[in-house]
Amino acid sequence: MRHKGKQINHEKMKKLIFLIAILFVGSAITYAENPTRDTIKVYSGNKTIIIVSKSKKSDQSDLEFGKKTFEDKINQYEDKIDSIEKVIDSLTSVLDNSKDSSNTLLSEKLEELKKQEANYQKMIAALEKGVSDIEKQLDEMDKEQQKETSPQPDEKQENTVKTRRHHRKFKGHWAGLEFGPNSFLTPSKQLVDNSNNTTLAPDLNKSFEFNLNLLEGNVKIFNFFGLVSGLGLQWNNYKYETFPTYSSSYVLNTDSLYPISQADGSTLKQISLKTLYINVPLLVELQFPFGSSNRFYVNFGGFAGLNIYSKLKFIYNLSGNRIKSKEDIAKMIMPYQYGLTARIGIDQIQLYANYNLSPIFRSTQNPVLYPVSVGLHLNF
Repeated sequence: MRHKGKQINHEKMKKLIFLIAILFVGSAITYAENPTRDTIKVYSGNKTIIIVSKSKKSDQSDLEFGKKTFEDKINQYEDKIDSIEKVIDSLTSVLDNSKDSSNTLLSEKLEELKKQEANYQKMIAALEKGVSDIEKQLDEMDKEQQKETSPQPDEKQENTVKTRRHHRKFKGHWAGLEFGPNSFLTPSKQLVDNSNNTTLAPDLNKSFEFNLNLLEGNVKIFNFFGLVSGLGLQWNNYKYETFPTYSSSYVLNTDSLYPISQADGSTLKQISLKTLYINVPLLVELQFPFGSSNRFYVNFGGFAGLNIYSKLKFIYNLSGNRIKSKEDIAKMIMPYQYGLTARIGIDQIQLYANYNLSPIFRSTQNPVLYPVSVGLHLNF
């Protein structure tokens, strides 16, 4: 009997130790779920989930940080549910195999653990809903950012208006560089040639005009129409392989190009007539849109200029020697000039033409010739 009593006491001791162990595990789980130790609080129901964090600030956005915190808490609660389920299985097994009076205490603990499990499941459901809501908000933010980076309809319309206004801004076309061949027209408006050795027809392959238009001023009348003026330099170089004479000599007379006398056996190689003018134009310009950013334009008008340089340069052979000499012919050149000019082009490239209404020479003994030139203009 004594042996049997000891065996019964030994079995009760085992159950008591097991009960204490289960109570300790349950207490540990209850302590772990203490909301004061969590970095967040989740309120389910109709209220919005609120995150109360005591951790250091994250470099991520608040929503991304909240999403990550929710996912971490979901994993933690799932781990706790796994632990609770193991304890519940153990308690259920003990209760099924025992009819001791301690069953009441174990049953109460089992019910408490089941409530904890249900509470964690609710919290997980609330957190999962929170994650879903955050993902929706993040998607909406991405869409808003895409809208901000892409032009809105109103912005596109405003940009189009600005572009059109830019196209309508009037800027003339005078300032730039010009280069092209130059020659003369006769009073009958015909180009000089070498059919008559008194016409002073230059070599077109070697005679060129160079213009440097430095200053430009514009007066807008309409968006596509205005006046253009400025200041420029005009350099002309007329070259001759042969020079018209009434004799076989090649010495310049200071009053006139004719006649040239006293050769001393010299052989002429080349003569260059060079002039330099300061010009002021007055142009009317029409502009038309061409493409997305270019303009087609036409301008025409008059110009007036003042002669500031005029020379004749001779290259000839004398007694086997090549000799160069220059003669000032300012007395033979008109001190001023005036004429017509026109340009046509697209954007920065255009063609130009100049025609003088005033003759180049002023002496009645010299031929009546009107300078003319055509060429290419590059805008500044």
